Amino acid sequence: MYLKNSLIQIASLNNDYSDKSILFLSGGGSESVTQIIDTFFLEHVLLNKDRIKILYIPIAKSGDMNVYKKSLKWLKDKFLKIDKNNKLDFILCTKLENIESLSDYDALYIGGGNTYRLLHLFNKANFTEKLIQYLKLGGIVYGASAGAVLFGQKISTFIEDKYLPENKKHKYIEEFGLSILNSSSFLTHFEDGDELKVFEFLSESNDSNVVCIPPGVALIVKNNSFEVIGPKSIYLYNPNGIISEFN
Repeated sequence: MYLKNSLIQIASLNNDYSDKSILFLSGGGSESVTQIIDTFFLEHVLLNKDRIKILYIPIAKSGDMNVYKKSLKWLKDKFLKIDKNNKLDFILCTKLENIESLSDYDALYIGGGNTYRLLHLFNKANFTEKLIQYLKLGGIVYGASAGAVLFGQKISTFIEDKYLPENKKHKYIEEFGLSILNSSSFLTHFEDGDELKVFEFLSESNDSNVVCIPPGVALIVKNNSFEVIGPKSIYLYNPNGIISEFN
């Protein structure tokens, strides 16, 4: 069994990152299920500030501008229920190559969908380095579902069948993620009975730990520390399949 200090070594930002850097890795879920996570996120970004600019990146899901605008409205409405003073300004980003600098933003929100598409677009726009640098300098990043899986060593922990035709058509084949957290990969939307997905992944990727995050639960990663938020535990599988539970 892992001790808590062992998980800190596996799922924490190293000393290259600022003490102010925070990475929210959400297991996904409906608006009502993620409210605890969203509230905690806002408490950090609103700290001692009058207005907040959040860059919203919804491109893990394919769609036209109307689809993305509807997604932006959903996000605004979702946080408006928490931020009664309406201090948040959400900036929609559908073209990563148009972002010259992230320093103007108080936080980034990376939405869910097809992790393979998301990783492909990040790599194509050379956006990965900008994101990592932003986080290192004290940025706050919220990864929801696919947006959380993106930060793992590998993104192949699970592929939804509905995305397979899209991946094949557009050749979304990259599997190595941003690998920010010391050889850890992430499986979101983790439910009872999903252990088989983990063991299938480990049988093919025996050098990676797998952090399993249920819906409505988030792993909050900081410099040399972590926190679990939500009503359920997260589960850590090491390459040998040994399981540890954290809450």
